[in-house]
Amino acid sequence: MTRPARLAAAALLIAGCAAGPAPVPGDGHPLLDLSTRLFFPDTRLGLQSQQEILLGMKELGASGGAGPGRSKEELADRLDDMGFSYALLGDHLLALAFVVQAAALVPDDAEVQVDVGVQLTALGHDEAAEEALVAALELDPGDPFTWRVSGDLRYVQGDYREAARLYAGSLDRVGDDDRDAFYGVIMLWLAQRRLEPAPGPFGPLADRDPRVWPGPVFEYLDGRLRAPALVDAVLAPGGDEMRTRLCEALFYVGERERARGNSALALRYMREVLGTRVELFRETVMARRISRELLDAGVRPAVWP
Repeated sequence: MTRPARLAAAALLIAGCAAGPAPVPGDGHPLLDLSTRLFFPDTRLGLQSQQEILLGMKELGASGGAGPGRSKEELADRLDDMGFSYALLGDHLLALAFVVQAAALVPDDAEVQVDVGVQLTALGHDEAAEEALVAALELDPGDPFTWRVSGDLRYVQGDYREAARLYAGSLDRVGDDDRDAFYGVIMLWLAQRRLEPAPGPFGPLADRDPRVWPGPVFEYLDGRLRAPALVDAVLAPGGDEMRTRLCEALFYVGERERARGNSALALRYMREVLGTRVELFRETVMARRISRELLDAGVRPAVWP
């Protein structure tokens, strides 16, 4: 399954939300006001992922592995899809077991190497994750996603200068895709807030459309969009897409608060990211790592509201 197909499948698997009372504007953090008034069930996500896993097990058992009628590439693709299904359930250890088997079959497949690196990052095996991501970059140095997830690893390790270099590298390779560009720009912006001296606002990106998600998040972080307008952009699509937008926006704004030294508030944001139950996303993987780091440092989440 290709990465675009995977993301489309994830959008179908991610459950909708049940809304509580209408959000009341809060003390400058309306995303928290919104998030604390929403409940995100995971029943549909779990059921469909389990069905995918059972189907995959049946196919693998019937085929007996690679051989007549099934190439190594086809088997590796199925194993990688199985890992994807377990990652949707939040079981990164089993996801890793499947993607490692896939990588053994197709060691020259950059996308599978990236999947190995992402699961290792989620589990905190940073040295092995770096090896997998370096291998992926050597196999396909032109893929902006690989540069970005390599930056994510450095970011959660606290190596913000190297993270910024890798995020800048992703932007050099992103082409005309405004959506991809803004994901890289936001993480570059966040990494640069940790450098001394921190740069000023980026200013408008003349060659990018700020209406393309997550452009509104960048506009908000960089001081050109008010918080209510960001909430409107999160809510605009409704349903599954609204849920994923909220997950991402909570993470990015929470990281801005962490860069400002507001650790308790940042941890509150990370908790809300995890509360969206969007297990697959990079932002959720990083939020879980950052939450553990803050808790280990003795931080407790701010009470909200």
